[in-house]
Amino acid sequence: MAESKWATQAREDAQAECDAAWAITPIPYQKFIVYIPQRKRVGGTRDKPEFVWIKLPYMKVDGRVAMARDQHAMQGATLDMDVSFTAGSESELPMCKATIKSSMLGSAVGHCRVNVGGTGVDASNPFENAETSACGRALGFLGYGLFGGGIASAEEVLGALDQQRQDGESQAGSQVGERATSFFDQQAAAHQARERETPNMSAPAPVAESAHEPASPKQRGYLYGLLEKRGVHDPKALYENVYMDGATKQNLMADIDELTKDESLKLPAKWLGGYVLMLRTAANLGPTNILTWCNDNFEVSKIRDLSAEQQSQLFGWLLNKIQPASADGDDDIPETFETPAAATDESTSDEPEKSQFMVMVERMALSIGHEPADMESWIVAEYGDGEQTLDDIMRDDVGKEILKMDTPDIKAKLEAFLSPTPAE
Repeated sequence: MAESKWATQAREDAQAECDAAWAITPIPYQKFIVYIPQRKRVGGTRDKPEFVWIKLPYMKVDGRVAMARDQHAMQGATLDMDVSFTAGSESELPMCKATIKSSMLGSAVGHCRVNVGGTGVDASNPFENAETSACGRALGFLGYGLFGGGIASAEEVLGALDQQRQDGESQAGSQVGERATSFFDQQAAAHQARERETPNMSAPAPVAESAHEPASPKQRGYLYGLLEKRGVHDPKALYENVYMDGATKQNLMADIDELTKDESLKLPAKWLGGYVLMLRTAANLGPTNILTWCNDNFEVSKIRDLSAEQQSQLFGWLLNKIQPASADGDDDIPETFETPAAATDESTSDEPEKSQFMVMVERMALSIGHEPADMESWIVAEYGDGEQTLDDIMRDDVGKEILKMDTPDIKAKLEAFLSPTPAE
């Protein structure tokens, strides 16, 4: 039997939601997206309803946690989570309450019943599951991992489906928008007899075209304008420095969204680190010089802690280091800065010329708020054989793997290296 136009529309709408979820999620967190199946009623009569299988996207709780912690760490903000359990007023089952306080976004609370004595995932770990669900809801209220399908996380939806299956509450039909309750019930196949085949719900998740398409000139132009508002005098050069292999539409969608929502006019860590690296390389200044200047002028020991106004002053100082004031005493900040090859030779620094690998490592370090020297020490200690230099390591296959690592993974490994666990 041919599929109705309503069924076709429902499939297309669901596919669009999946594509949009993939496109708006930064690459390191796409692996936390789960596509959950549902049977959706799209028409028919009471005696002969028409259903269609679709999938909708949800974010796992660990993905919401990772996004929140990484964002706050990069912005130098605080994020506190507190979980408590109390006896419910309307049930013998305890209640789990998760409170999350963010210095950027405010606070949010999530609740979940502790299904003691339940089945499925609640049979062995009811308190842990309730804690996960409550934290996931609280993070959802702060805006993390939302794709238009509600506050619930992937674990919460899957748990509800499993519980309904265990309780035998699956129904042959459901109202439009209701999550499927009989996907795991073999009897559901009877209501799909008119369809040629039941969709393979374990098939790979759809990948949005924007995940691979190169960024458009229009996107780049809009991004350049946002960067210029934050004090960047050559946004094209900065863009090429951050995205050496080119950016995708998805990359710039995420960047533009982040810069548009942030009204402080501060540069996010990725762009701030890249810009400072470009300027100080052009001026042949080492990181110690810059951090000393920041500490002397602002009492700030990390560049990422600068306010928008302080960032602007830092850029001005660096730009004037590159292009000294003219003879007539004009100390205005120049509109452009020279490339390293054309930079002034009046610098008093005796630092040797940096290799391309050192520049890459410095950019990675600054993007996560750490010293390049610490990054170099970690790479040499972790991946070297005791005799290899940084350039030797970064030149082989190990170096390629390091460059492919997600920023949160690099940050976690570096901080673990810098703060070793005391020997017992």
